[in-house]
Amino acid sequence: MIKSEHMKDLKLAIHNKRHIVVFLNDKKNILGVPEPSTDPTRIKIRISEAEVVWIPKTEIKHLSVVVEFSEVGPGISDRGGNCVHCGLGLYFESQSDDYEEYCDKCVKLLRFDQT
Repeated sequence: MIKSEHMKDLKLAIHNKRHIVVFLNDKKNILGVPEPSTDPTRIKIRISEAEVVWIPKTEIKHLSVVVEFSEVGPGISDRGGNCVHCGLGLYFESQSDDYEEYCDKCVKLLRFDQT
């Protein structure tokens, strides 16, 4: 059965369109992007453009959100673009809440955060 702490990770992965790995009780793994589901007993995972699998929550041992690493450069993020100062890909974790076109480090470096 899927644990409550994994439900939070699953909801965030659905919202941010992140890949997850689902570890099943039968020792198989499924990699894909979770999608919203109206069935409270199963999760929906898109494993390719044409294929969706439904996994009963009772068969899930564990799940993990996949953290993607990529080189800094133009066009690496479809989630927030790139920092206009340093070019860093702006993901949910690195994007400044107040200055959306800058990463957190550049907001501090350029002293935007000081009043």
